[in-house]
Amino acid sequence: TGRARGASPCLRLHKTAFLRIVGRFREELEQRMHLQDLDLSMEDLQVRAVVGRGSFGVVKLVHDRADETRRYALKCLSKQQVVREAQQRFVCVERDISAQCYHPCIAQFIKTFQDDTHVYFLTEFLDGGELWQAIRDIGQIPKHYSQFYSASMVLALDYLHSRGIMYRDLKPENVMLDSRGNAKLIDLGCCKKALRTYTIVGTPEYMAPEVILPIRGYTRAVDWWSLGVMMHEFIVGPL
Repeated sequence: TGRARGASPCLRLHKTAFLRIVGRFREELEQRMHLQDLDLSMEDLQVRAVVGRGSFGVVKLVHDRADETRRYALKCLSKQQVVREAQQRFVCVERDISAQCYHPCIAQFIKTFQDDTHVYFLTEFLDGGELWQAIRDIGQIPKHYSQFYSASMVLALDYLHSRGIMYRDLKPENVMLDSRGNAKLIDLGCCKKALRTYTIVGTPEYMAPEVILPIRGYTRAVDWWSLGVMMHEFIVGPL
């Protein structure tokens, strides 16, 4: 309880106005609560389709056998391929940092599984496709879309940076859209908790100069350079 020292105005916001302002975020929170279930096991999941393929495995659309409205993406990484490419550290980083992050502009992480041959990442299913593909389908993105996508990434990066995390590989391929068009950051494998680092990591077209020539190392500011390149794509079209 707070007590004012003198006469103070009291401002009120009607419930309907409040819900109108935060409505989308309320829906997002309710959806996240609906999906989050740390007791899920691999046996609880039913595969519906393969929705993506990558260097280390596939991504499958799955649902909870007990509730088909709970749909997830299951990323299946081949242990053999991960070891062959010496990517064990990146897989561990993605797991550890994903488990720490909870933000509406970052894909929701649920949990991981493993067996003798694969490591599995269970996340929310984003069925709007990659932002990369949207840029190529649309060409020059309308101004209000550009502003929305840019602002979403600003919020995601600010959240990571506030926790001392550099993202280091921001590009349209690492941003997915959900069914309502919300943009969400995915793939946290290149992240690093540090104030300064010297490792060359990322995608050349989106790298800041100090990453390519890390004489003095670089900071999380490199993420803002990458966002600037993405914003350029929004305005003038794909690189």
